[in-house]
Amino acid sequence: MLKRILVVAVALTGVAAADAQAVTLDAVDSGWYQENNIGPEAGFHDPANENYIAGRIDVGGGLFATFRNFFVFDRSAISGPISSATLEIFNPLGGYSSGDASETYQVVDMLTDATTLRAGGSGLGGIFSDLGTGDLYGSIDVSAASDGQLLSIALSQAAIDDFNAGSGFFSVGGHLTTLGSNDTQFVFGGTADGNGSAAQFTRRLQVELAQTGTPVIPEPGTMALFGFGLIGGALRRKRQAA
Repeated sequence: MLKRILVVAVALTGVAAADAQAVTLDAVDSGWYQENNIGPEAGFHDPANENYIAGRIDVGGGLFATFRNFFVFDRSAISGPISSATLEIFNPLGGYSSGDASETYQVVDMLTDATTLRAGGSGLGGIFSDLGTGDLYGSIDVSAASDGQLLSIALSQAAIDDFNAGSGFFSVGGHLTTLGSNDTQFVFGGTADGNGSAAQFTRRLQVELAQTGTPVIPEPGTMALFGFGLIGGALRRKRQAA
């Protein structure tokens, strides 16, 4: 009898972890918006190009182009609220270039709706600005050591709240915050094939569904008292039977 009580008490302490459920959402789209000092392509995005470079390229002659990227995910596969989210993005070999030892890549919220974001076009400086401003969702330091690596960015509570508050598509913007000059500094370079597809590169959001309807688990102290009570009762009955 005592052995059975111990087994039940130990089993009760591990109920909560069993109900966690992870879901992977692959990006339905990605891309960049370009701002530069060349002229007519300020706030430009080609919707056929899923390359998600972020940073700046010095094209010579005092001319440069700056890129901010975005990722779009479909929430329709999620049936309830989430409790955590991690953005995972692959940076290919040669994807990082900078004269600095490292750069900081930051992920932010998007006010631009997904349809407008994905449609692209030119003269869209407002969207370019949106990709680099707003609520901070997360950040990561990148370097040459990031080449050929899947980069994981744990998203903030603000991102989780925004994900849970909306429906349909969920978009995030990204940019390098450490651009200091017109020199070439970028990450996620070369992230599309000759047709503009980035399908060969991992771009996903790992989310964990919030636990709903989970039995309340007593605090450790309460559980210990509960267990001792069961054991004490069993010992008393054993002495009475003797």
